[in-house]
Amino acid sequence: MHNAGQSYLKSGKYVCCTIDKQPQVTILHKKSGLNSVFLWGLFQDNNVRKHGGYLIMSWNRDYEKSGRIWGENPGVLAEAAVGYLKKNRPGTERFDLLDIGCGYGRDAFYLSDNLKFSVLGVDVAEKSIAIAMDTVMKTKRRNISFQSIDFASLGGDKYDIVFASNVYQILHKYEREAFRNTVQKALRPEGLLFLATLSINDPEHYGKGERIAGEENSFKEEKYLHFCTREELTKDFGFLSIKELYEQKYAEPRSNGQIHHHVSWILIGTIGAMLKN
Repeated sequence: MHNAGQSYLKSGKYVCCTIDKQPQVTILHKKSGLNSVFLWGLFQDNNVRKHGGYLIMSWNRDYEKSGRIWGENPGVLAEAAVGYLKKNRPGTERFDLLDIGCGYGRDAFYLSDNLKFSVLGVDVAEKSIAIAMDTVMKTKRRNISFQSIDFASLGGDKYDIVFASNVYQILHKYEREAFRNTVQKALRPEGLLFLATLSINDPEHYGKGERIAGEENSFKEEKYLHFCTREELTKDFGFLSIKELYEQKYAEPRSNGQIHHHVSWILIGTIGAMLKN
């Protein structure tokens, strides 16, 4: 039972409710339906993720403190994706797009508005999903939804496009492998991956903090970060036909007024039909 004045929106493992107009998010346990935000963050596929619970709580604190951390404007990958798709795909086509690590949805909304696709955004930080769902409810948007879920726990649904901005860089080595497996399983034949991840030429964070033993180009300052080379990305995503792979310099304004200067790789690749049989 819930009190008057509360409204609920439920989809799969995710429940978004508004209490006195404040969005609240609950992650439902797969079997029991019980609130298991912390346990869900620590476990996936029956394996303990040693840093998972801390990572989720850390991002939740960031979103709770700063809200829309990177402002309202889309990131460089979203702009690149819209430009590529408008140029290379007929405007009459409609696609299903999965945004992994969607945050509070700034890219997901931009992609949905400019491409008229069906968009699903997923993120482990329930605070970010609460912000995104609040925007959905206030703007009455359609064809866009959000779930607070780990990408490794996604079901068997297929997508024409997988979009992942600044996610690969925060994944440890075994998680990056899991991410690549997820991409292969999630993409339909001839599906596209749009990926942005920090380069070893990034001036803002590369080389700062503690170097991670046994991992080249990985460091931990406040959070773990991995920086990629062209050779690494070409090898990691060898299952794709890479259409574009280039470094992008950009300034990233923050909600606190700071401006970060980054260099990221932009990767656009398609999976062949023969690989999906």
